Amino acid sequence: MRQLANLAGVQVWMKNDGFRDVGKDSDMIMFDIKWDKDGEKLKVLEDHRVHSLPAKLKEARAQVADDLGDIPF
Repeated sequence: MRQLANLAGVQVWMKNDGFRDVGKDSDMIMFDIKWDKDGEKLKVLEDHRVHSLPAKLKEARAQVADDLGDIPF
């Protein structure tokens, strides 16, 4: 999914492409990702993961969006 980091504003097609054993309790889900043209870098607005960066680093890296455009959700 690293490819998605530079596809903001671009139509993207994704499908499940199987699983990979990574030696943990569950396998990693693989995706096949296709796009027509390069986009812009995605901006992280919030991070709600349970295990993530310490709060002070999260705040330092956060970017606040004033306009979310026409996101339908």
